[in-house]
Amino acid sequence: MAARIKALWCSAVIEKNITAIVNLYSKNAIFKGTYMKAPVKDQKLIKEYFTDFSKVVNRIVFLEDSVSVRKNNLVTEIGSYKFYTTKGIVTAQYNFVFKTDKGNQKIISHFSTPINK
Repeated sequence: MAARIKALWCSAVIEKNITAIVNLYSKNAIFKGTYMKAPVKDQKLIKEYFTDFSKVVNRIVFLEDSVSVRKNNLVTEIGSYKFYTTKGIVTAQYNFVFKTDKGNQKIISHFSTPINK
């Protein structure tokens, strides 16, 4: 499940398909983007973030350091990814929580923060 929804997420971001991105998140998702100061629980704010973010990102690479834990209908994954942007390369740590409900897979929590080097 995690690999599939992450691939959809990457494609939607690179293709700047904001509707597809937002549709991957549950209506009650908690989200803190790489460039946000505080988490939000509002699809409108998730949409605003990705509208701006998709303007600068050209490529996303998930690194090989992720760890996933599956329990019942939830998958939690922690790892890091690189964003290739118009301003340079940003490496960030992430935490996704995915949930399957009635056959639909959604992101219910997504936290991302830059790694200071």
